[in-house]
Amino acid sequence: MSEFDNPAILSQPSLPDYNGSTPASWNEASHGDVFSTALQSNLVDGLSNSRSVAVQQAITQRNKAVKDATGQDLEDPSEDGYLTEAVRRLRLQQGSYIPTPDMPGMMASDLGVSAEDQARLRQLQLQVYQEQVDDLAKRYPDAPIGGDIQTAAKDLANKSVAAAQETYKQSGGGPINFLMSLAGGAVSAVRDPLQLAALTVGAGEATAFKSVAGQMLETFVRQGAVNAGVQAVTEPGVAAWRA
Repeated sequence: MSEFDNPAILSQPSLPDYNGSTPASWNEASHGDVFSTALQSNLVDGLSNSRSVAVQQAITQRNKAVKDATGQDLEDPSEDGYLTEAVRRLRLQQGSYIPTPDMPGMMASDLGVSAEDQARLRQLQLQVYQEQVDDLAKRYPDAPIGGDIQTAAKDLANKSVAAAQETYKQSGGGPINFLMSLAGGAVSAVRDPLQLAALTVGAGEATAFKSVAGQMLETFVRQGAVNAGVQAVTEPGVAAWRA
């Protein structure tokens, strides 16, 4: 089961709309460039919920493209989008009662159903969304709005990782860029529900310090080393989803 399928993994409703680009001029690559690309790379490749983060960012980009090309607004299936239709379909599939969302903004986790049904509803929401995208792509064949959203999320993640690696490499490294790369990864960890749990469960402040310190060290190995091969060895499970 992926992070996107798992209702116990929190979604991120306000993530940056990132296109995987690197600084326009390497001679002008700043410490801020190193920080921001490391932050984005770790969000979509280094966290327990990176897949769902990348999917949500891809949806945000796709919805903007659809709006620009067609004037139509699509809902966000990573939040409450198409939940009513997802409930209807799940009822038909299972032949059992699933509560209908009766308030704006309700998500699958608000319906009081099992974790398994929440996961099924999330997948159905994404299915309905993909159908909407595919239909619009047929109606507007010249607009760049089609394609599988999961594939788009993988592309976004791969571009983000490449951008962070190349930005760090072209920045020339050094102590400040090293710290900026570390900081970008450490900040992203705050958006990881498993990292947050590690900070709140266990031996209090000592455990929290070890968790943050461990995340920063891991981030340096992943971001500061620049080597994509090293990253694949150190994080095969997290990186595998975007292969």
